[in-house]
Amino acid sequence: METAVFRGFDGAGHNNVDNFARCGRIRRRGRFVVLGPGAATFSQDITDPYNVLGSNLTKVTDAISSTYDSTGVSVKLSYMLHFEGVEDPDQWAQEALDATNPKPNTVLLAVALNDGKLVVAVSGNSESWLYNKTTSDQLLKSAYGPVSGRNPDWSGSAIAMMDSIATIKTTTAQRGTVWKWVAYP
Repeated sequence: METAVFRGFDGAGHNNVDNFARCGRIRRRGRFVVLGPGAATFSQDITDPYNVLGSNLTKVTDAISSTYDSTGVSVKLSYMLHFEGVEDPDQWAQEALDATNPKPNTVLLAVALNDGKLVVAVSGNSESWLYNKTTSDQLLKSAYGPVSGRNPDWSGSAIAMMDSIATIKTTTAQRGTVWKWVAYP
């Protein structure tokens, strides 16, 4: 389980709430945030109250299904403004995932839009190829790439992480294959 920090929409680390307000997704009302146009998504696999996936929601849900079908890995995505009152986002994400009593081989990508943090958590009941630091690091790196620039691509981040899951699963399966050649006289 790892955490990455990304910069604001403008690449300078400015407050993402203000950036979302500028693009019409949310509005500030004093200390409160009001959802703007576009439907929030709350499903078994995706929590996106700010509609950051936008018109790519279907593409992301299709990728979640495809990832499960091809690798057996369930993917959950959670987008929030910040990890409020949380000292350790990695621990929070792991506890949040564990609280759902996840199926084996479940991965959570938790994104704190205002804090500028991404966290990847893997369920403890996962296979060893998935539940290890190297895999978590690779998944986080894949998810981080599309959101690290001036115009974060939230759906691209989720899909890149899922593509990485498939690649790692395939690579691991190939490394586990042992070929024996037997010669008969």
